[in-house]
Amino acid sequence: MSSNWQVITQYMLEAIGAAAGICAIYLLLGTIVTTSWQVFWPTDRSPEFAVPHTNSWSDEVTYYDFEAEDLQSAFDAMFAATPISINGTSHSAAVYPDYNWWIWPRSVAAGCAPHRFVVKGHHKIVMPNWTNWQDADRAAQIEWWRHWKTLLEHERTHIEITRDAIQALENEIMRLPAHNSCEALFETARNTAKPFYERLDAKQESFDAYTNHGLLDGAGLQVF
Repeated sequence: MSSNWQVITQYMLEAIGAAAGICAIYLLLGTIVTTSWQVFWPTDRSPEFAVPHTNSWSDEVTYYDFEAEDLQSAFDAMFAATPISINGTSHSAAVYPDYNWWIWPRSVAAGCAPHRFVVKGHHKIVMPNWTNWQDADRAAQIEWWRHWKTLLEHERTHIEITRDAIQALENEIMRLPAHNSCEALFETARNTAKPFYERLDAKQESFDAYTNHGLLDGAGLQVF
């Protein structure tokens, strides 16, 4: 799994002079296509600009269905049914992370400094669902669930790599020195984050290369 990063950075200034910055990061499987930055200053304090105070993480597993009589037909039906295509290549599973992170600033003698880094992350894992696996023989059933569990673990490792990288980004952001203004702080934070996206994508690609997309860890379906 590699990551196609579509990055939107948003800044928000509080009405009375304190400032809060919003950076929304949306990740999709695929190759890096573009990195775009958008800056705007909202004129109101509507709920969509509310900034959380604590980190939150959530995961969900969704499925695409297929029917098959045995392992060979399950393999064929799985790749015929999969909605996941990366650079024209079908994949049986994928994880789609969706992250938002915010910087709460604080006033200091030198101006504006980082006070708190808050992240809200959600992961959607897309997995195959052999709906009539019970109709297969016992050996096929055992192999299917061995394959499925190993495949899920591979995708969950991608999530852990992303979470570790987010933690590393937080450490970098929180070490930033005070700036003359919160606008300048946010600009430095944005520039600090740019190489983070590249490093994370490289780590994900390295993991997939090391495991051959999970095949070397046993995520492949062994067709008898």
